Amino acid sequence: MAGRPVGEMASVAERARRQYDAVEPENRLVARSLERAWEEKLRAVEAVEQEHARWRGQEPLLIGPVERAGLQALGGKREFPCTFCF
Repeated sequence: MAGRPVGEMASVAERARRQYDAVEPENRLVARSLERAWEEKLRAVEAVEQEHARWRGQEPLLIGPVERAGLQALGGKREFPCTFCF
């Protein structure tokens, strides 16, 4: 399940929870297998969230003067300063 977006993984886990909640208490064997599936999905969500957090924590992408000039050329001549360049 790695590589799936965090929101998609959360939806899968929520669906597993709803399946678990829908089981009658007298169906313990079914409930246990659904609970295991739900917990597996929750662990997958946590892994994806941690992977995403690590990715976001990496050093931000910085562009050099050559890349900046190329991007500015794509945008044409502007008479006002770039709002995202610091």
